Amino acid sequence: MPTYLFVSMSTRRLRYRAPASGTTGIDPVGGSKPGPSGDPMPPRASRGLGARRAFPWLLACLTLSGASGLIYEVSWVRSLELVFGATTFAVATVLAAFMGGLAAGSWLMASLAPRLERFHPLRIYGVIEALLGGAALLVPVALRLQVPLFQAIGSRLDGSFAALSLVRFAFCAAILIVPTALMGATLPVASRVASAAGTGAGQRVGVIYAFNTLGAVLGCAAAGLVLLPAVGLLRTQVLAVLLNALAAAGAFALAGSAAGRRARVIGVRRPEAAAPGAEGAGGDSQSAAGSGAAGRRLLIALYAVSGLTAMIYEVAWSRLLVLVLGSSTYSYTIMLTTFLLGLALGAWLGVRLLRRVPDAALAAGLCQIMIAVTTFLGLFLAGELPYLYHLVHDWLNPSALGLLGVQLLLAASLMILPTLGLGAMFPVIIGGLRPGGLGAPRAVGRAYAWNTLGAILGSVGAGFCLIPWLGSRGALLSGILVNTLLAIAAVLGARSRPARRYLRPLVATMLLFGANLFVGAPRWRPEILSSGIFRYVDRYRGMDRETFARTARRSHGEILMFREGLTCTVTVFRTTSALSLLVNGKPDASVPPGLIEPSARIRTARLGDLPTQILVGQIPLLLAPGAERVMVIGLGSGVTLGSVLSHPVKEVDCIELEDAVVRGSRFFDDVSGAPLRDPRVRMVVNDGRNQLLVGRREYDVIISEPSNPWIAGAASLFTREFFEVAKQRLRPGGLFCQWIQLYELRADDLRAMLRAFTAAFPEAHVFRVGSDAVVVGSDGGRPIHLERLMGLGGATVRADLERVGIRTPEDLLAHYWIGGRDLLEGLPSGAVNTDDNMLIEFTAPLRMLSRELREQQAQAKETAEMFLGRTNGVLPHLALPQGDRRAAAFLAGLAEAALTQERDEDALRYALRSGAIVPNPAATRVQGEVMARAGRPDEARDRLVRAAREFPRDPGVL
Repeated sequence: MPTYLFVSMSTRRLRYRAPASGTTGIDPVGGSKPGPSGDPMPPRASRGLGARRAFPWLLACLTLSGASGLIYEVSWVRSLELVFGATTFAVATVLAAFMGGLAAGSWLMASLAPRLERFHPLRIYGVIEALLGGAALLVPVALRLQVPLFQAIGSRLDGSFAALSLVRFAFCAAILIVPTALMGATLPVASRVASAAGTGAGQRVGVIYAFNTLGAVLGCAAAGLVLLPAVGLLRTQVLAVLLNALAAAGAFALAGSAAGRRARVIGVRRPEAAAPGAEGAGGDSQSAAGSGAAGRRLLIALYAVSGLTAMIYEVAWSRLLVLVLGSSTYSYTIMLTTFLLGLALGAWLGVRLLRRVPDAALAAGLCQIMIAVTTFLGLFLAGELPYLYHLVHDWLNPSALGLLGVQLLLAASLMILPTLGLGAMFPVIIGGLRPGGLGAPRAVGRAYAWNTLGAILGSVGAGFCLIPWLGSRGALLSGILVNTLLAIAAVLGARSRPARRYLRPLVATMLLFGANLFVGAPRWRPEILSSGIFRYVDRYRGMDRETFARTARRSHGEILMFREGLTCTVTVFRTTSALSLLVNGKPDASVPPGLIEPSARIRTARLGDLPTQILVGQIPLLLAPGAERVMVIGLGSGVTLGSVLSHPVKEVDCIELEDAVVRGSRFFDDVSGAPLRDPRVRMVVNDGRNQLLVGRREYDVIISEPSNPWIAGAASLFTREFFEVAKQRLRPGGLFCQWIQLYELRADDLRAMLRAFTAAFPEAHVFRVGSDAVVVGSDGGRPIHLERLMGLGGATVRADLERVGIRTPEDLLAHYWIGGRDLLEGLPSGAVNTDDNMLIEFTAPLRMLSRELREQQAQAKETAEMFLGRTNGVLPHLALPQGDRRAAAFLAGLAEAALTQERDEDALRYALRSGAIVPNPAATRVQGEVMARAGRPDEARDRLVRAAREFPRDPGVL
């Protein structure tokens, strides 16, 4: 398709045409004038033919370059987040440095274009690609070398936000400025080759942008869906370097070919004859907006502000879609891939639009109208996306991988039409700037630089201002309003006859459209958006639209808070069964609702996540009775923080990524004890890993209770490197406690996280609390004394534990799963979850998306039995009470508590040990119940019959 398009455009121009004034070219007599090197220049037709033959190969090089660029962006942003944090401020700093480098490189190449005119453009392009590959190889090395320096400087800033942000930007810029500037320079250089066939240069530049963006689509999809999960972070970057090497080799080979040599001399301007500012000399026949510099300034301004609105839309769409698709890396990859795909297709359509509408200002106005109208229509679709997800899921019943395709379809339904208009702006604007000959790099470089600066402002403005202040809906409406004003400005600036003919109707229509925006836009229902459809789609199976909405409304009860913060959307709601906090549609905390139930009901305790939240705080503090300074990563409902404060600690640093979660936690004050009012608490809104990296404080206990490990951002708090960072912030003999989910994981996933944990904390002990695990570890320098759990602390601690049914030491110790030597021997050699392989981040989302009941049950059974026959329970780590009867009674109580928690293997072990010390009815009764559950009723009956004979006065065995 691209070859046919440009051959057909150029064949009409093979006839002799006198060169524009001030350019070297074909001699009017028909001979050739000498080129800049003194060699005769081939006739214009021959040069155009050479350029056309070189053009498809140039497109291939640019596709490879675009793919490598997005692979670098995905990889580098991820790498830098591990050091600088995953807060919105930190991520914005990284992206600003990245895009700023692109703008700087583009602008620099535009400025250097006249000085580089004596060099072959393909060789310049090849050198840039080769240098980019070399610089990219040094980025991981530079990052590793800068970590200690950043850590040293950051630790001395004492939490100063402004100073730390400035340091982050300086470090990011130092690492990224060279490779990103080289990236930004590639498109202006390639545009010089694209303009080699004389007229139609603007359209050809549009096509190279389309293919470069297509490469970005392929690179983004490959990185996020294939390469990072398959080969890891470092090898993915090496593969991108190989793509740069291929692009460089292709450019050098093309420059040495006959077609490449003929393409070299196109558009070379005589320095002495070049008119000042004549960027478009020898350029297209398309009319620019107005005439001269004023028209070019209008087009550049349109393109710059269009870049701003593009990033507003991308940020707002991402925040909206994450509620429907989930917060996994796969979901973010799908969103970005869809956005880039729309830009690539739009650039191709923009080339065709420019052929039909030669007035660039009018064409730009039409693009802006399309963007505004389709984005506005998308507002009506956005509120229905959860139901559409359910509808498509019911229709296709896809696998986990198939669901990624469903997510792509839904993302495209919202984004693809507006992004077509956004992508079409580049060829339209460049065509209006008339980038002929050596004017091409200058025009393309400056336009691209201004657009990138607009994108930086849009990204920062949307993330820091529009979303927190107005929400995603308000941000989208603001962008639509700006696009409407851009459309009016573009149409007013057009000078062609069709533009003048339809000027008044178009302007009047857009004014009415803009005035209607905030009145006619639909409002979204928070209970629908927060339905967590990506995770709970099976709950809505077979429902029509009305039933779906009614069920979502009933399951969310009274919505107390729905707030879009800097990093996520937080919902707090109360039903008759729970008070819950959701982050991006996924429950992160739930407690009893605090409602008075009718007396007719059975008042069973609806504890929700309360046992896990309490024990994550209580277990490590009971094991470290003298702890004075504690860190808690992840606030959630604040219950864990409240449990920590039930101990006589002196200082507690609580680290929470999102301020909206801090606000939401106050709805749980009646359950948590209002911990943020305690003067011992220092609340820090920051990334937990970054806080540990740059902080100077050391702690007796660090508790990490983030969100699930399949969530982008939180996943980095479950890797070996994170545990190593945390170990450095522990005082001698300090303890680290980690929450890990057991649901939606395979046994191999849990093993990979436990291997990562034990690599940093060789003495580790695992407790099971329902479908969660609480892992406590130390560096092995001092043993962890589990007998400390026998005391249950003071009165406030006991009262806290009694809320979740723990009244005796046996009730608490029954949660013990495995630890010490049993754990190390029960973890055979295998994969370790690291920053490089991101194993859990990419496997866990697929487990979560597997909604088949049989598969979920198989996963739960496999995880529950992963240490079957490999653990001796808590017995090797305890000194039993003195005296046989006391020891037997303790073990019998432990067996009964384990049986209550359905820990049958442990219950049988403890009961047998108890009966071996002193035969007793409680131990015998537990043995019988375990056998009955195991499907051995005859043995259970015989055991109970013998117990009844041996203990005839015990009612429990009758």
